[in-house]
Amino acid sequence: MPEQPAFDPGPLGTPEPEPAWANFAPGPLSGRWGGRAWRQRREEAARSAYQRACDRWQEGEQDRSQQLVAAERAHQQRLAQVRAEQAAYQSRIARVAAGMRDRDPPVVESFLRTVLRRVPLPAGFPRRAEVIRHPDVEQVTLRVVVPGREVVPPISGYEYLAAADEVRPVPRSDESAAALYDEVVAQVALLVVRDVREAEPELTGVRFEGLIDTTAPDTSKPVLAPVLRFFAPRAELFALLPQDPGEPRPDGSLRSSSCPISSRRPSSHRRSQVDAPARRTVVTATFNLLRTEREAPTSRWSSPLRRAGPGPS
Repeated sequence: MPEQPAFDPGPLGTPEPEPAWANFAPGPLSGRWGGRAWRQRREEAARSAYQRACDRWQEGEQDRSQQLVAAERAHQQRLAQVRAEQAAYQSRIARVAAGMRDRDPPVVESFLRTVLRRVPLPAGFPRRAEVIRHPDVEQVTLRVVVPGREVVPPISGYEYLAAADEVRPVPRSDESAAALYDEVVAQVALLVVRDVREAEPELTGVRFEGLIDTTAPDTSKPVLAPVLRFFAPRAELFALLPQDPGEPRPDGSLRSSSCPISSRRPSSHRRSQVDAPARRTVVTATFNLLRTEREAPTSRWSSPLRRAGPGPS
């Protein structure tokens, strides 16, 4: 454990100087004037002032001592709390490390939920996910809630009309909105898979299921509908994602993978065609976006997904 800071009493550690009688005693010249009674009254007044100063000093010192004891006690309590928290953290890390070495499914799943919680997604994007580990084949299924269609702005830009001297918004076409939505979902999927791959390089494969919040048409109840599913075996997993997905390749070319893919766009989307072989995944080097040529029908299903996190326990 790191060295704990020593107690610093601050001003409480410096006592006030005790009053000195020399600062109150009548001067030597005062005895040359007046009678004995006058000199005695001066002496008594000085001693009374001196005693009052001593009483105030003692009260102040007693109060300072009490504050000093309380401050030192609070410091020791804080140190004890910090030591307890550090010990609990170290114990937690040891349990997680042991669970990861033993490939304990709950520990691995909890660790990956922590990874998902830290995926660099934009503010406002869903953070609900479920991790299911398959220890027999050392694979995981990631069920992740992705943004809905509303994440795509309905306006693609603005144009100036000289005749009317006004700026008007340019609506985004259905095809453009559908393509952009595909790219958003693909980016989320690849960010998730990238971080899981880096956190667990020993995985033999990752199955991703992207879900959106919607309502069942027959019951109007909230459900989770799949919009993207794919499985990336280990070989494809490492070939699919570059080490730095935010850095474009110099030649700007495309890389492809043969990961089995199925996707289903929400019903409000117009289906767009991509010139690529069936079940082929094409990833752009600049944006690392996933596009699919074939849409496979998938059934709707509902399941409670918790927010990704908290960390391993």
